[in-house]
Amino acid sequence: MSRDYRLFLEDMQLSCEKISRYVEGLSFAQFVSDEKSYDAVLRNLQVIGDAVKQIPEEVRQKYSAVEWRKIGGFRDFVVHEYFGIDQDILWDVIKNQVPTLLEQIKQIDSSEGAE
Repeated sequence: MSRDYRLFLEDMQLSCEKISRYVEGLSFAQFVSDEKSYDAVLRNLQVIGDAVKQIPEEVRQKYSAVEWRKIGGFRDFVVHEYFGIDQDILWDVIKNQVPTLLEQIKQIDSSEGAE
């Protein structure tokens, strides 16, 4: 029995929300020096990337504004090249891309739930 893709969207939403909570009130310097928050964020980025790979192609095409491939690729980088993560890029993803993704996922969930 395969898992409904909307559950993967839910996983993505939950991970985006966790990331936002983990960095709330932290500066860049505080974040990179807080190994628990740093590791927790990386783990949730991995979850997002794993979940995004389970979204059916027809859903990806329908919601082409979401950067599905980049999200999956970033997950691969986090997992396989963790030692080479540019912290400035990571911070940009956290502060700019994650909130955007969260809003996109909420919109998709709302649209797909109505079908």
